[in-house]
Parts: sequence; structure tokens; C-alpha cells
Amino acid sequence: MAVTIVDLYKQKSEVDEMSFECAEAHKRLRIIRGYYATFLYARELLNTDDSLEWHSCHPKSRNPEKDRYSSHQKISMSLVHSKNRTLHEVGQTLLLYHDLRKKSDYDLHLDITPDDVTNAKNYFEFCKERIDFYIKNGDQHFTKSKKVINATVGHNGVKTNGLKILK
Repeated sequence: MAVTIVDLYKQKSEVDEMSFECAEAHKRLRIIRGYYATFLYARELLNTDDSLEWHSCHPKSRNPEKDRYSSHQKISMSLVHSKNRTLHEVGQTLLLYHDLRKKSDYDLHLDITPDDVTNAKNYFEFCKERIDFYIKNGDQHFTKSKKVINATVGHNGVKTNGLKILK
């Protein structure tokens, strides 16, 4: 049976609630599982949204074969190079989360600090919240406000489109 993104997020929540005798291993596991849930959610978004482009290297690269992104960078940088501010922020955050995941996986000689745990939690929530928002609202700018006024600046000044209630 295939694993879904929902399964991964549930697994991450269950790992958060587990009690481990070795607290350091538990912290690392929480960071790793959270990162992969987020990474795979972002990858699924890129695979299913035809308006988003995959970027194997920087769009202005002079030598695309030499300047190829790694598999994880490809996901993050595709979001960074999207023309959507919300997804750009997700891509930047995913790069930071990836660095923290590598520390958790490979830098066993380094302690996982309380700041690392807090950052991982914040990255996890930030990315999921914004990907969910993008899926629901498309190109709208992310806001936690329930009411927004759409405004555009033209050559005659600011034009407003009125009050809009977000659901």
C-alpha cells in the first residue's frame, strides 16, 4: 500500500508524542521526519501543479550541465524561482530545513540544540501552512487576516477593488 502525504504528517505528529529513553535520538528523529514530510509535500505540489516549473539549475546558468541542483535543492529552488511570493518563501525555508535535517542525519558529533528543535517546528508549520494556502488560494498573497483590500498602483494613483473576505 502506498504512503500518502497525510500519512507522513500523521507519522510526524505521532513521533512528536512518543517518549524515547535517548532524548537526542528523539530530537533528531522529529527533525528528520518533519523535513521529509515537508519535502515530499513540496515535491507533490510541483508534480501536480502545471503552472509551476521544475528548475534543475539556476534559470540564468551559463552551463546547465555543470550547475545542476541536487535532488533536494531542485525542489527548493523550483519553489524559490517560482513567480509566487508564498512559494518563494517556502523554498527558502525548505533550504534552511534541509541544512538542519543534514545536521540531524550526519553530524552526530554535534548536539541538537533547543534552537534547532524550535526552528524545525517553525519550518514544519510554516511550510505546510503556506503550501496549503497556495493550494487553496493560488496566487493570492499569504495573510492570516480574514479581510483584505485589494489595491493596485496605476499611473493615476492607487485603485482599490474593495474589501474581500477570505475563508
